[in-house]
Amino acid sequence: MVSGGTVTSDLSSLSSFSNSFTTEINGLSGAWKGASYDNLSSKVNSVAEQYLSAIKGQMQAFANACDLYVEYQDTKNKLSSARSAYNSSKDEKKNTSFIHQLETRLQELKTQIEGLLGSASGPALEGSKNSNLNVDPGTTTKGSSADGLTPKWGSFTRQVFTSSTGIQIPYLFYEPDYGKQVTGLPTHMYMTGAGMSSTGEKIMTYGGIGKLLNEKALNPSGYVIVPYVPSGKEYESESFRKALAELPVSVSKEKNGDLNRISLSGHSYGAITAYNLVNENPNTFSAIVPVSGSKPPTNAFKNVKVWAFHGTQDNPGNNTDYRKAVQNVKAIQAMGGDATLHAYSEYPNCYHTHTANYTFSHSFDDPEDEKKEDVSPLEWAFKQVKKTA
Repeated sequence: MVSGGTVTSDLSSLSSFSNSFTTEINGLSGAWKGASYDNLSSKVNSVAEQYLSAIKGQMQAFANACDLYVEYQDTKNKLSSARSAYNSSKDEKKNTSFIHQLETRLQELKTQIEGLLGSASGPALEGSKNSNLNVDPGTTTKGSSADGLTPKWGSFTRQVFTSSTGIQIPYLFYEPDYGKQVTGLPTHMYMTGAGMSSTGEKIMTYGGIGKLLNEKALNPSGYVIVPYVPSGKEYESESFRKALAELPVSVSKEKNGDLNRISLSGHSYGAITAYNLVNENPNTFSAIVPVSGSKPPTNAFKNVKVWAFHGTQDNPGNNTDYRKAVQNVKAIQAMGGDATLHAYSEYPNCYHTHTANYTFSHSFDDPEDEKKEDVSPLEWAFKQVKKTA
């Protein structure tokens, strides 16, 4: 997220390099006695060249980021106006193409700005401290262990997990490519809805995060798991849910990930199961993003954050009823938990089947940010850290 804190941190690095430069020059003064003028001058010039080059590079990166930030703010204002115009329009043939264009451009600008600020905070100086990529699992530091780095498209492969009770679950696994081995990354598991029209294991990429990853429409900063669940019968099985809960923990341990940042999401029956997994495993998950599904929460949700998405016209009378989603969020808030509901009413996708694709392919006002900067639900989930009772 583009924030004042990030800029302040990076400006501090400029000051740090300036102080380091002064320290090294002062250190050379001790070698003045008995040293030839040419030799000492050469050392001073070498140190000055190194540090001034780094500072110049940082200043240029900041200048470029500032130029983009002007467009970022302008695009954000246009997006706000476009949304307001859409909501107030009475045209029955309203479309969201312009809104989608602005949302896409806003995300592109944010990525570019963050990339520039990231490069500004870590110039390649001998002896300088680069971003720490070795965060130990179990730490409570928020954010990716690769902060400041933008991953390339990684690998999306089929794996098979065997639980402690012998249940086998095929799953698709996405691993980001940071160009080097990293540790302490977050893990997210997305669960598809039941009874979808796809057949066999294609259901894993039929909709939601699996579909978007398969189409390379997402570039996640952490690990993503999409398990194969043939039908709702598996979700109804307590033993299968126990195996599901073990899956992301096993992957996180295998990859030396951050065990305090394991989150869930799901659509329809997958969202209902996300609630069930937290209720049944109160000390495992950091956050969930349930889409078009709900289930009465237990006190386990006092320590698990929820960002729910639901269409206001969704299936009255069952567990995908919008009114039940509202009741869920209010119940979590009443117990002292942190829950937010994004209700789809301004877009055409306010019913049931399209909400998963729409939710995970767009960004929304961050419920935790006072400035309401846009963030994708998946990246929001990656940021959340497990609380302890």
